[in-house]
Amino acid sequence: MSDGIDERIDYVMMEEMSRLFNEAARQIEEMNGEMVQIANTLESGALLGETGESFAQALRVDLANSLGLLQQKMEELVGDINGVIALKRDAVQDAASRFA
Repeated sequence: MSDGIDERIDYVMMEEMSRLFNEAARQIEEMNGEMVQIANTLESGALLGETGESFAQALRVDLANSLGLLQQKMEELVGDINGVIALKRDAVQDAASRFA
């Protein structure tokens, strides 16, 4: 560690962060499904005319796309965190095996 970087991590905290990001991704997916249901309700007559169609379209396309991107980001963060945990554990095991 000649570059002065402290590489210690709190595994419990990292695993909790991973769990929370995974839960967020699941909730975003559920929310996206609910937005589609709302759009379907609007199109079936809850809000008629051009306004209803525009709002349903915004929910189905614009909001759904944005939620999809957010869900992907949450899943990416889960992968990144799990990757760091795995790399750090491997490095610790490798270093410990050199002294065994």
